[in-house]
Amino acid sequence: MSGIRTIKATMLILAVAFALGCEDSQLKTYPIEGKVLFADGSPVKLGTIECLSETHGVQATGTINRDGTFRLKTYRGNDGAVEGFHKCVIVQFVQAEGVPNYKPSTLGVINKRHGSYATSGLSIQVEPDKAKNQNIVLQVEGVDGRAGSSNHSKKDEHRFEHKKESEGDETDPIGP
Repeated sequence: MSGIRTIKATMLILAVAFALGCEDSQLKTYPIEGKVLFADGSPVKLGTIECLSETHGVQATGTINRDGTFRLKTYRGNDGAVEGFHKCVIVQFVQAEGVPNYKPSTLGVINKRHGSYATSGLSIQVEPDKAKNQNIVLQVEGVDGRAGSSNHSKKDEHRFEHKKESEGDETDPIGP
């Protein structure tokens, strides 16, 4: 019995030492909060932001909330990102194939160029000063190349509003 206890105790000590050793080798991170917005000020409502440190090669990620806000994580929780310059990409998964009689909407979908580090044009500078890492704004283009978030014009919006009022229609403004 004491042999099994000794083995268990040794394994526990090694596990704790390993965990502490790994934590010591992690680079210092700084909390990062921001928003991903279209040029018209409307928020990107879904996706993931990924930021790659040019100096350390460490990646930080965060989920984009419905209001466009995000917080970055490198190792755990919302610990932020390592200091320095980071290239950023926005990743969105929008299901549009294989759905019969479905015309996909491009409302809220970003231009695919923002999904590659080589072409995104997005970046952040992470500073040790916490105040400088708050309220970061990344501006993106819509999927159709416009600066706005939608694929329909103000005229289309007015037409839809008029149709909705006159017919009581509750359909999607993007429709066919």
